[in-house]
Amino acid sequence: MSFECKADKFEVIDSKKFTEKGISFPKIHTDLDQMVSYSLLVKESRGDCFASVPFCVTVEADSLGADINLGDENIGPRSRGYFIDDANGIYKIGKHDFSEGRIGTVLDAVEKLSGMGETVALNVEGPITIAMQIMDSAAFYKALRKDENACSYFIETMSSNIFEYIKEGVKRGAKIISFADPSGDINIVGPKLYRSICEPVIGNVLGRIKREIRGVVVHICGKTSTALESRGTANIEKVEYEKEKSYGMAICDIYKEDEAVFIGHRCIKTGNRIYENPMMFVLGIE
Repeated sequence: MSFECKADKFEVIDSKKFTEKGISFPKIHTDLDQMVSYSLLVKESRGDCFASVPFCVTVEADSLGADINLGDENIGPRSRGYFIDDANGIYKIGKHDFSEGRIGTVLDAVEKLSGMGETVALNVEGPITIAMQIMDSAAFYKALRKDENACSYFIETMSSNIFEYIKEGVKRGAKIISFADPSGDINIVGPKLYRSICEPVIGNVLGRIKREIRGVVVHICGKTSTALESRGTANIEKVEYEKEKSYGMAICDIYKEDEAVFIGHRCIKTGNRIYENPMMFVLGIE
């Protein structure tokens, strides 16, 4: 199965709708009310059954100290530069503070949308996508290859940060976690780095979700879920759903109050699509 990764593609919506809703850029990334309004506008535009936040892949990196250019209506947020230069710099990576900054606003948006009766999806990035916004890729790979302690610190810190963000999102009302690591595609980083960095972090995060969180659907990007299956770290169960249902409706319907459900092998941005092969791919996580 092959995928077109859409995780880093900015939504393009008729600008007239921005004016009608009082939406402006880049305030949708920083202002609570505009973030909520834009989430609902994207939901309406896509024809989805859930509302998603945030609208870029930079929120976690921003929280950890990255210098982010918030962009405009045509180009989404991007990193302006790096604050980590070598292995020693990896120890600068701290913990998220959910009480401030854009990450705090995103969580407030989750809570507000949930309070409005919306099914909310929180978009969460994987370790390499976050790392590539705070550190030059060549320096990053070199540091983790040569310094085992820095590598261990990175795995532990990223695992904890990602899990705690997900945990807080579910606490605030998110019913769906959309997890993707577009920069951590196994075809980009290679099997060795994937095995030594990506697998441990993702395995730690998913394992903790399974053990500690109830009432959430974790939608794993198809590129990541197929890599997990090929590496033997996840088993796949195919579950059929009704042909007339959109993929998004099937995601919402598979939700269970008493457990975490893991699905993958498709793209969550096809939530409005009605597949000819209406199949849900459920991951068994150890």
